[in-house]
Amino acid sequence: MLALLLSLLVGVAEARPPAVTVEVLEVSDLTIAKGEVRFVVVAEVSRPRGLPLRLREVDYRVKVNKTELLADHLDLDGLRVTQGQSQVVQVPCAVGLDAVAGVGLQSLLKGSMKVRLVGEARARVLLIPFTVPFQTRLVDLQR
Repeated sequence: MLALLLSLLVGVAEARPPAVTVEVLEVSDLTIAKGEVRFVVVAEVSRPRGLPLRLREVDYRVKVNKTELLADHLDLDGLRVTQGQSQVVQVPCAVGLDAVAGVGLQSLLKGSMKVRLVGEARARVLLIPFTVPFQTRLVDLQR
């Protein structure tokens, strides 16, 4: 009976990933040193409905002013997100000055930029693993 219940749960899990939303809140700690631009994208992860989940890791791409600046991986160590709750996640970013040329260093220095996070989050609900794709809306940030 337990095997049947677990197979049903896994079937449901594969058909419909859990509801998770990701929104960019701000870009902070912008520094330029040693040929590198460093900043932190602060994002909010929320769970509008369903059982609590644990976010394990995220593969993400950061786009600034429509240009993809970097792709990386972030380990979240099982960050718990429950229904109606949100958690703030800080995504550290470091790119070479040559990569920033396509974005426009001036817009970064002035703090006027459009930022989007795109990627996949790996999560777990109960014992069932999920991969949840996400794409934040384009956010116009002013520092």
